[in-house]
Amino acid sequence: MPLYSRKDMPQVNTQDLSKALSIAKSKVKVTKGMTIVGSLKPSQKELISNKVKAVSKKYNKPTDMKPLIISKDNYIVDGHHRWAAAIYKFGKDTIVPTFRLHLKRDEAIELYNDIASSLNEDITIPINVGDTVLGGKFKNKRIVVKSIGKNEKGDITINNKPLMKFRLMNESTGASIQCSNCTHSWDIIHSDDRPYLCHNCGYDAQSQKIDLVGLEDWKKTLKENVAPNHNGKSAPYGSGYDVVEDIIVEGMYDKLTGQINKDVFKTIKNAIKGSGTQVKPNKFKGYMVRKDPMGTMQDLFAKETRKLKVGDYSDNISGVDVEVVLKLAVTEDGVEPGKFFIDGFADADEDWPSLEVNIGIHPNDINGSIFSKIQPVLRDLVRHEIEHLTHGKGSASEKPSKTMRGDDAMRRKIQDNPKLYYKYFLLPKEVDANIHGLYSKAKTMKKPYQKVVDDYLDSLVDDGVITTKKRTEIYTTWKKRIPKIGGIPKLK
Repeated sequence: MPLYSRKDMPQVNTQDLSKALSIAKSKVKVTKGMTIVGSLKPSQKELISNKVKAVSKKYNKPTDMKPLIISKDNYIVDGHHRWAAAIYKFGKDTIVPTFRLHLKRDEAIELYNDIASSLNEDITIPINVGDTVLGGKFKNKRIVVKSIGKNEKGDITINNKPLMKFRLMNESTGASIQCSNCTHSWDIIHSDDRPYLCHNCGYDAQSQKIDLVGLEDWKKTLKENVAPNHNGKSAPYGSGYDVVEDIIVEGMYDKLTGQINKDVFKTIKNAIKGSGTQVKPNKFKGYMVRKDPMGTMQDLFAKETRKLKVGDYSDNISGVDVEVVLKLAVTEDGVEPGKFFIDGFADADEDWPSLEVNIGIHPNDINGSIFSKIQPVLRDLVRHEIEHLTHGKGSASEKPSKTMRGDDAMRRKIQDNPKLYYKYFLLPKEVDANIHGLYSKAKTMKKPYQKVVDDYLDSLVDDGVITTKKRTEIYTTWKKRIPKIGGIPKLK
């Protein structure tokens, strides 16, 4: 069934919901209830990613959300961003409040559009949404106009408060404005002919729409660039949950990644408390203090059979199920003081996928002094491996929109020939996993994604893992892939 453009969908303000439903009940049967968000289908082509995330932050419980308006055949009539926010924050199996119009999708949308139009009567006052007025006890506090409407008495309201509570101010050069979409703020300058257009996400406070064309024109006029991490553009719908995953592709895994990281460090600390020493390693409690590593650190962990259980995770937000275990080694021969070894791998099992983390530290660092250095790299590793779990066909954590065919044969060739090692970073599964993992690392370090990617690839060149020429090839491949993934800052 064809989808509607957002501009053709009903838009009813929160304060007008009761009025809209009252009108609807006079024309058609309306049923109040609770509905599983996973059973609902989109009617609209676009979602604004910033708005989805902003809405999700408003609610601690799905039952507190403003009700969705749905049709009798389970299509969303009004509330697509709340629907996406509910899936993003609480998972697709959660239940949210709904009002069901007992009409099929197109008829329900037509009716609700008529109701929305009747409620949005033009109010002629010299104030627009996005303007700044003065309010507060002494009417000297700057307040951005987010909504203009009427109360039950018919009085004109600003931000749901009577108009008489405010006074106009003469906006001029230097006045400050804040975007209600992304909270970016800016000052009006003399040459700015679009003072209410957000300079970061392109949201026009007067038309209450994202205007990317206007933003590009504004940039050309002022010769100014939009913030490099801008992601305020609308994203097209695919089908079902693929659209939500595309828009919130990275954010939905943040909670799971963060929890695993936290639990790994907790496990390390508990193991260290009950460990033996280099001289007397017999007090084994989860890990062995190694006197001599078994060849390389990779060999040590490959031959070590003892594991620490970090935890079993079943995340309803990302839909990922995974068992996490840790192999921990403390050795003065395999790791230098102030440095660490870290590796890991995922097994996309069809019943219960698993993730193994290997960490090696020097005995001098068991006091935790090295943990702050390990944290962002561990975050990268965990997010990297979670992405692999979603790739596996038949995995309990498989995502249909992410599934990729196997590449074991190519991996064996790469492993057998060091000259081919650069191709590891070009494997489709590794491209996506590296992109997501490094973005998680960038957020943890609070550094620009561009710098984190550059530093990582430069380190591979410095260590002789890849050549400068191959670095360019890998970088170009990742750069082209990022826009197709969505939700990740673009590379230069």
